[in-house]
Amino acid sequence: MKQGGLPEWSVDDGQTGTGAGTLSVTVLEDGTATGSAEGPLGKQTLHGHVDGDSLSLRAGPEEGEAAPYAGAVQVDRQREQLVGWFKASTTDGHLARDGTVTLRRTAR
Repeated sequence: MKQGGLPEWSVDDGQTGTGAGTLSVTVLEDGTATGSAEGPLGKQTLHGHVDGDSLSLRAGPEEGEAAPYAGAVQVDRQREQLVGWFKASTTDGHLARDGTVTLRRTAR
């Protein structure tokens, strides 16, 4: 007999909130990072910091999102780009998603 977990987890087909998205991040001289994300997880605001060659961000839903997700992004420098992961769930914890992130510098 299966025990534990939310009923929503057993019927989640894994398709909601999946696919490519975009992140835009600005890092200030003091290492503070802010930005935004948009894609299958909805619109999010990003806040975090740089520590050496690593960037850590908290992602929270923008005001008014229908199925808001919140989570974290962690990337590390690999040559000329930052590569890592994100983990997010709906703010009620009923759906969880994770994936990979690649950030590249763009001209200002």
